[in-house]
Order: sequence, then structure tokens, then C-alpha cells
Amino acid sequence: MPQLLVDEVLHPFYIFQIASLTLWSMDQYYYYAVCIFLISVFSITATILETRSTMARLKEVSHFECNVRVLRNGFWRTVSSVDLVPGDVFEVSDPSLTQVPCDCLLLSGDCIINESMLTGESVPVSKIPATEEVLDYLDLKAPSIHPTVAKNFLFYGTKIIRARRPRQSNDDVEAVALGIALRTGFSTTKGSLVRSMLFPKPSGFKFYRDSFRYISVMGIIALIGFTASFVNFIRLG
Repeated sequence: MPQLLVDEVLHPFYIFQIASLTLWSMDQYYYYAVCIFLISVFSITATILETRSTMARLKEVSHFECNVRVLRNGFWRTVSSVDLVPGDVFEVSDPSLTQVPCDCLLLSGDCIINESMLTGESVPVSKIPATEEVLDYLDLKAPSIHPTVAKNFLFYGTKIIRARRPRQSNDDVEAVALGIALRTGFSTTKGSLVRSMLFPKPSGFKFYRDSFRYISVMGIIALIGFTASFVNFIRLG
């Protein structure tokens, strides 16, 4: 909150407003100065509240934690999704699992996933187990997933509509649908998206740069006018 207030008040526009308020007060334009001051305070407050609300919604969307059944050292155990690490094999067909807990590759079973929160596509996508040939196209350092791998890849945060277990051919027992964790946290596709929103790259707008040039030129003209007026006042006594 304090940092948001400082960043907003130090905006060039409000610095200009502070200078204007000072001059208007010195010229005894008190009513006008008070009106501009109240409008500026209202504008700063509204901007800060909107920014805080946006950050709160972003935090709510980005945070997800659930219990996951993980196969470790030959035994099934239940751990928090935040404790998943790349290489963990976990059960995708767990009925309590409503969202994909990490970027993973489907090893067995099949799923229907809603990826609208990432791609904007409203139609659910069907996922099938990966084969050895698919692994040749898997590159986790690439900015996007290869189309060949996309049908086997589950993205973190996407909603699981249905996860079906594979049926064993030798008996009538259903095995569990498995996935292997590949990326977790901010390393996931959703994590990268959230990180880009939290820490966006600085972008310079031409209008913003031109505004600073205009203010600089007007400042030089004002300085020249002030100097001329000051010299004239001294000469006239």
C-alpha cells in the first residue's frame, strides 16, 4: 500500500499538480487550488484501490493448492501440490483432483480438460497418453509446447472435466490414470503468465516520451520567462 501511494504521487502529472497548487495558493486562488487538490486526492485514491483490487484478484487466480496422490519410493502417499517436484508420478484420476496441479505429461488413462483460462478456447480438449515418439518433440525450454505433444500435455491450473482410468487387459481391475510432473510453480505455463503480469517488461510509449519532451521544452520556456521577469523586477526596483 505505501509503495503504491508513493509511485502514484511521484507520477509526473501529480508533481505538476503540486507545483500548480503552490502557485495558485501564492496567487490567493484558494478555492480553485482546494478543488484541484480534492480531485487529485480522489483520483489517487481510486487508482490505488483499483490497483489493489486487481492485485488481489490476480493473487486469487494464481494461487492453487490441493492434495495429490504421489508415487514415491514404490508407495502411494498424499502430499500438497506445492510439494510436487519435476519427476513425480501422481494420480490424475483422483476424484478429489479438480485442477491440474502442475505442468505434466499424461502417462496412462485419458482426460477431458478445460483450457479456457490459458487459451481462451471454450471447447474442452481431449488428452491421451504420451508415447515414446512424442518424447522426441518435448522441449521444456521452448516458449510453447509442440503441437505433437499438446494432446498429451496437461497445463497447470486447467480444469479436469473427466479423468478416466485405463482398463487392464489381463483382468477386470481398473488401474489409475498417471501423470508425470514436468514443471511446477512459476516455471509452468500459467506461472510464466502470472509472472509476466506481476513483473511486466518496461514498455515505452511514444506519447509518454513525447509528453516528457513537451514538458521539458515548456520548463525551459518557463525558466527563461522567470529569469526575464526576475531581472525586470530588479531593474524596476
